[in-house]
Amino acid sequence: MEHSFCVETAKKHGIEKAILLKNLEFWIRKNMANNKHCYDGMYWTYNSYAAFAELFPYIKEKRMGNLLREMEAEGLIKSGNYNKSTYDRTKWYTIPSLDFNKDLASSSTKIIHNPKLENGLTDSRQPIPDSKPDDKHIKQQHVHEAAKSPSAAASDDYVFSVIEKIISLRSQKTPITNKEGFKRTLIQNYKKDPLELNKWTDELFLSNKIQSKKQEIDTQTKLQLEAHNKIKEERMASIEYAREIVQTLDESIIQKAKDQAYTQALQVFKNPPQRLIDEMFAKIIIKDSSMC
Repeated sequence: MEHSFCVETAKKHGIEKAILLKNLEFWIRKNMANNKHCYDGMYWTYNSYAAFAELFPYIKEKRMGNLLREMEAEGLIKSGNYNKSTYDRTKWYTIPSLDFNKDLASSSTKIIHNPKLENGLTDSRQPIPDSKPDDKHIKQQHVHEAAKSPSAAASDDYVFSVIEKIISLRSQKTPITNKEGFKRTLIQNYKKDPLELNKWTDELFLSNKIQSKKQEIDTQTKLQLEAHNKIKEERMASIEYAREIVQTLDESIIQKAKDQAYTQALQVFKNPPQRLIDEMFAKIIIKDSSMC
């Protein structure tokens, strides 16, 4: 692949930004020529930082994100979100300085045709969400054009992958005796209405969020239980230690400690449980013995 840039842009903003701007202009003009992705009176192209990094292997993904954000702050590009799904965070880009009413034939953009590429990605690549780590096992793919043309639908491999996940998910809730028959039914449903894929990915996404939340709650509960057990063990150890000390003390000292323990427990409960009184008593005995 050939990468080109405008020298004047490179002088003002650097070579990397000039290359990215030229590439974005290429795909925006291509979409304009095909009358695709027109929103709010402008034509757009989309890509994730990772996908851009694949197209420009000499620019790391983190650096790519910084460059695009800087270009937006400088007014070279404008970003938007025209994804159908609310959880899809793939960014869309346009160039505000372009004259979208101008004759495309007069454009000085050097178009390098590659039939395998569409909107900067291969045909099977669709917008993906900028997901959190716990969402990465589901590769959400957008199907903007699925209802318009069968050829624009998601790749067969991806559809079959989603269907397998749906079968696995639903069989966990209700056993499916004939999985192959159920699979054929899902495939037929998808052929009739490609937008079924959106419903399935939404279902998987929601299931994943619920599962992640359950795991988070389970982890928190486990940590709380461990902390509670540790405190309980420490209290029991203190009581046992206090009992050993009591055997060496006079009865008057022991009674005084019991009275103090009961008084302190009354400050917590109107009718303090014996367990609390014992804990207070153990603290007083251990504290007094350490001061001797």
